[in-house]
Amino acid sequence: MAIVFISPKKQQRTIFAAATLLLIVVLSIIFLAVFFREIKNRFTVVLPEGVASVPNVKLNFTLVDSDRVAQLRPFTAQVGAEADIGKPDPFVPYYPLIAPKR
Repeated sequence: MAIVFISPKKQQRTIFAAATLLLIVVLSIIFLAVFFREIKNRFTVVLPEGVASVPNVKLNFTLVDSDRVAQLRPFTAQVGAEADIGKPDPFVPYYPLIAPKR
């Protein structure tokens, strides 16, 4: 009688794990072979000519400091006692509760 060191179930698990790992490696190699150029181009920045120099930006604040802006009033929503907001008891249902007849 032969001496079995590995049980058949454990051997089956080992073969399945090896096959799964091999499949993942093969699919990763195929993915990298197909999409390597797109992945490489995505991480390289190509600047057109003239973009590398930063333009001198000057902001004109005369509009913000003008009298027309100073005369503006802030808008606030007026919610007072005259506004009817919600129901007095929010836990009361909108529809009447009718018990089913037996």
